[in-house]
Amino acid sequence: MKRKIFPSAALIAFLKQIEEAKEKFPQDKELILSLEEAYMNAWNGHAESRAIGAATGAAFERWIKKQLNNKYKGSKKVNLGSFEFNADIVIPNSKNPKVILEVKICVGSFQTLLFCAGLLALSEIKLGLILFHEITGNFKAILEKINKRFQKKFGYFCIGSGWFQLGEERGELCWSQTIKKIKSFIENSLNESLC
Repeated sequence: MKRKIFPSAALIAFLKQIEEAKEKFPQDKELILSLEEAYMNAWNGHAESRAIGAATGAAFERWIKKQLNNKYKGSKKVNLGSFEFNADIVIPNSKNPKVILEVKICVGSFQTLLFCAGLLALSEIKLGLILFHEITGNFKAILEKINKRFQKKFGYFCIGSGWFQLGEERGELCWSQTIKKIKSFIENSLNESLC
């Protein structure tokens, strides 16, 4: 007998954000539909698996890479002397990256934010945190502190709501403009590291 699958809170929250984005950003309908399709394909392919979170997270990461024209590599080990970790997107794809992008559907624990703060404190790497769901509550307060302390090295981008923050610059944009902001963050970071 096949088990009946009910939508989880994660799926409901994702679909709600997608519907809100379709109404709020009609100019980005194709972009929104492409993410919805990628996410739902991952969801449906792993609906009875414990790996559903990893599958949908990987689908979002692949979608981000596609929006960045697959120009940047992902899931590469980065060595920072005393520790090594796997980064989602490494730019350039070398032993000494200049920019790292961490791509997450949401921040579900303090672990991601602690990682961001630690990486920024221990290296010269510039870090972009790309999320689908916006950070709220205590997580947002921590994010504000990270942004304030590492203004020249950190960028936060929320695709779902179109929110971004780069140092003192912050605002709300449609999805396509948020992706342009991510590309601009990457290019500016690479150009600054050449000086």
